[in-house]
Amino acid sequence: MRASRIAWFLRLAVLSGLLGGTLLLLYWNRIGDPRFYRFLETDAGRWMAGTFRWYGAEAPFIPDERDESRMTPEEIATLRRMEERVRAEQPTHELLFTDGQALQGRVIEERPQEVVFVRTYGDSAEVTAVIPRRRLESIRRLEPPAPSISYRDVRFQMEFPDLNYYRRPPYSLLTDESFFRVEETVEILEVLHEQFVGIWRGLMEEARPDRSIQVLFFSRQDAFRAYQRQHAPRMESSAGFYSPRLDRLVLFNQRGSERVAELRRQVEEEEARHRAGRLAPEVEARLREWRRQTDQDIEQLAENQTRATIRHEGAHQLFYDFGIHSRHGVEGEWLIEGMATYCEHSPIGAADPTRLNSLRQALEEGRLIGFEELVNLRDESGLLSFGVEERIGLAYDQAWGLVHFLMQPERRNAFFGYLRYLRDPGAFREIRKTGPLALLCRFLEMAPDELWQQWLEYILQKPS
Repeated sequence: MRASRIAWFLRLAVLSGLLGGTLLLLYWNRIGDPRFYRFLETDAGRWMAGTFRWYGAEAPFIPDERDESRMTPEEIATLRRMEERVRAEQPTHELLFTDGQALQGRVIEERPQEVVFVRTYGDSAEVTAVIPRRRLESIRRLEPPAPSISYRDVRFQMEFPDLNYYRRPPYSLLTDESFFRVEETVEILEVLHEQFVGIWRGLMEEARPDRSIQVLFFSRQDAFRAYQRQHAPRMESSAGFYSPRLDRLVLFNQRGSERVAELRRQVEEEEARHRAGRLAPEVEARLREWRRQTDQDIEQLAENQTRATIRHEGAHQLFYDFGIHSRHGVEGEWLIEGMATYCEHSPIGAADPTRLNSLRQALEEGRLIGFEELVNLRDESGLLSFGVEERIGLAYDQAWGLVHFLMQPERRNAFFGYLRYLRDPGAFREIRKTGPLALLCRFLEMAPDELWQQWLEYILQKPS
């Protein structure tokens, strides 16, 4: 009887502990306590997040590393295919020409008077050239490094078995796009990465895990939309997004967007309307030139939007990946979006005449959003909660303008101190008690009204 009573008390104690722990986790989750996010990084936290689908349809957490002894046969087979693909793309030789130029690729045959040389362009093309030896200074054999593919990337490929894998450290990319479009995207990301490190190095976490930065790039808007509705349902109007939970950047080529298709359709209708009757030769020539220039403008518009989206969402990814944003999501929406928007143009922090003109026009018309409303905003929809498109656009413009103001040399140190404080788990209670705008003003050592006036003066004086 005594033993059964002890067992009953033990079971009651265990159940009480589980209930108490569950209630505590629910409370931490509701208030955004840093301890909840640290729990999610444990094995138990990952299991519970996946089991109870705390983040909707998003994929469960995947370990960063897992050696082959712990992989399934299917995972090992996928890893081998990925390694073969990476090896096939690696150049094995470098040709140094007599004029000083250098070219990397594969020498497939050496003859007395010439060399047969191949350059591979992913799945898109393979160019073979027969090069006379008299044009060559030397042929150097390269020692390509062994493919380094993480377990995360193996699972990434298994999730999308029909997409092509490209590894360009630190980026890993899956896409159904052509090699040339992939290269252009990766080049944009590599430039962004280099600029980003140069500016934000002082804020980066020292103990950062060495992990690939994953990018999912769709060529078709319908495929992108299906994935977006699954993992970012509130971003139905977006041209790309970064998911901190998936730790993945998701993009699509805006050349294939519905908006660009509609613009092209309107141009065709306009051209057909002008061609309804017989045209004089000079009118025909002007119409052809108009169509050529308009098609070029539409192509440039799509290119600019794609580039800005890649840099904006790529910046979101780097701010989280390098630990500049907190793990517990204490930052306000203005800060998250303002810092990403600040990185849209190259180099980072370059002036944006369109946003400046928008802010000045809003100031003249009395439409600016007050800092109390902008900086103190906390909403699951982010800046989209401002409702109408005009107000949402203005919120993004003001967030960009405020970050631009804070990144000036005379304020940057205070701003960086503010960012360090936000990501400190020990400061969580003080942050919640103080409030976003009051905390920012405390680090800048100015009152809210003074911050507003200095920001307005900065916006009005900055050349556009």
